[in-house]
Amino acid sequence: MRSGVSPAAATGPLVVAQDTALDDTLVVQLGGSAVTSDTAVRITLRAKLQDSRCAANVHCVWAGSVGVGLRAETLHGTNDGNVHSNQEPRILWAGQHQISLLDVTPRPGEASAPVVATVRVVRLGR
Repeated sequence: MRSGVSPAAATGPLVVAQDTALDDTLVVQLGGSAVTSDTAVRITLRAKLQDSRCAANVHCVWAGSVGVGLRAETLHGTNDGNVHSNQEPRILWAGQHQISLLDVTPRPGEASAPVVATVRVVRLGR
């Protein structure tokens, strides 16, 4: 979960998005949720999809790609979809919010650990 957000905030009520810009980075564990700093969007990591990235400590010609299944919730609705790091679709929309995948850990070849995704949530202000 993103620093500074309590577990209760991830399950608490959402608010109406303001007319200001938002550019937030959330860290979400598989099966868990995190909310944006303005509490307008809740992101849930539903699944890790195919991972064709290079194994840790290996130099590859092609970067590969990883995908995740997300649920994005706002007061105006819920959108389930997949996003990928290096192939389409790269963006999941939730109303006026654009969600993209920055990273997924662990990488192939790394020690077994809980799956964690880092996502970016952007809303342009008016």
